[in-house]
Amino acid sequence: YNYDTSTGGVKIDAYFTHQGSGLIDTVAAFWFQDYTRSKSGLDEVLTLTGSPSWKVRYTPDTTGTFDYSINLADSTGEYTLIDSTSAFAVVASSNKGFIRINQKNPNYFAFDNDSTFFGIGMNVAFWYIPSGYPKKTYAYDEYFSNMRQNKMNYARLFTLNSNGGQYDTNWVVTIQQGYGDVGQNYDLKDAWRLDTILNSAKDNGIYIQLCLYSF
Repeated sequence: YNYDTSTGGVKIDAYFTHQGSGLIDTVAAFWFQDYTRSKSGLDEVLTLTGSPSWKVRYTPDTTGTFDYSINLADSTGEYTLIDSTSAFAVVASSNKGFIRINQKNPNYFAFDNDSTFFGIGMNVAFWYIPSGYPKKTYAYDEYFSNMRQNKMNYARLFTLNSNGGQYDTNWVVTIQQGYGDVGQNYDLKDAWRLDTILNSAKDNGIYIQLCLYSF
């Protein structure tokens, strides 16, 4: 579908319906640009990879078959991009699931499979570190590798907008550009960087407490 952002932008939503329960999850699509990273000295350099596109990410929390559809709305009307005859199956996994408040004892955390999560870790809010160390996403590769080697499994990470006040935005992930205009002016490079940081955490067995603002 050809869209023209000058007409007021577009809104794309995906609807996932569990066939057994009939419950519906609605997930908004987002605009995504891929990059590859390299180093210039110790600094991170991002290079565009391919063309930008809309993406939807959805992680079911139950097994079964899900129907899904994708709708688009803009100033000219609403359109169905994929109808509800599309479906996929979710099967049991060996993963422990999401971390939640322990239902048996709310003073603790537990995974979906009821196993206890006891976090041991540290605050890694900033990717700025003194010269002589890798910068930005490469800094987190180093953080998480060292944390894994020291038997840690938890890290606190936060993001800022571009008017972050006391913190220089060169220090930290800054997806939202501007203050007070939520939903606009996203930094696609930093969005990609956040994905890369989360993937690095996963590879090192680190669970992330993601703060959408500093505290």
